[in-house]
Amino acid sequence: ACDTTTSVDGIYYLVYWRYDSTSWWSSPIMMDSSYTVSQLVVADPTTDEVAYIFCRPLDYSSPSQIDNDIAFYKSSDNGLSWVTSGTGGPSALTNVTNYATTKNGRAYTDLSAIYDFNGLLHIVWNERRFIPPDSHVVVECELVHWDDASATKRPIARAFWDNPASNGQYSMNLCTMTIGVANGWTTCGGEANNNYLYVTYTRFGGPTAAELADHSAAGYMNSELYLSISADAGHTWSPPRNLTNTKTPGCNPATGDSCASEHWATIAKTVDDTIHISYILDRDAGAGCYGWSPPYRCRG
Repeated sequence: ACDTTTSVDGIYYLVYWRYDSTSWWSSPIMMDSSYTVSQLVVADPTTDEVAYIFCRPLDYSSPSQIDNDIAFYKSSDNGLSWVTSGTGGPSALTNVTNYATTKNGRAYTDLSAIYDFNGLLHIVWNERRFIPPDSHVVVECELVHWDDASATKRPIARAFWDNPASNGQYSMNLCTMTIGVANGWTTCGGEANNNYLYVTYTRFGGPTAAELADHSAAGYMNSELYLSISADAGHTWSPPRNLTNTKTPGCNPATGDSCASEHWATIAKTVDDTIHISYILDRDAGAGCYGWSPPYRCRG
């Protein structure tokens, strides 16, 4: 399990907990730190390998939620070595992106990861467009994939457009992605879909006039759910598929005209003969839910 604690200077300490049937929960292990809450743990179903993946600041001396690398620690013994050593261990850190060197993007907030049935680690995240000396949030971005066999970053989808309304808090044009892997229970094009990769994500706006006009009267973009598929372990990806295809331009929940904004999807990590996806249908477009009294409105 993973968790965070905060310090007085606003940095989040990324914590790992381990549970087994004999020793119960371990003491919390501080793995690393970040200025954004963005971390997860994934386990290889075929071995005892575990990976702790997170957004790691490019520069700890310059607090920023939007300027991160993707990095991870690995354990080959189900995290026991982390518990024994009390840390992820700086020498074991793998920096996937090294943006300080390449200067061609930044990771911000959203990421997902999974091991396939061959034991390969796959990571996907949204890479915000970065043009030095840019230091502000830019919603233009690219959804990218990386695996630890090729150690190569490859594009899944691109969203290089400016929307006329706000996406809401913490939301790039492509965001809240999740990844699943197929177990070979069905066939695609005459072959088993074993280790096919499936990525769902939220998309705001698009290159067409109808997509750019799909926003609420309050000034928030409506979102759609998309799916991209790879049949070759992430080397190439299918064109994005719009799963929801709803348009409610000018929607105004205050007058009973509900929005159709699909967001925060989760795909089942194992895909058999069916792709199982759950999501939130946001009737008041935006990206953050506030308040404890009904009606609960989700706004940016």
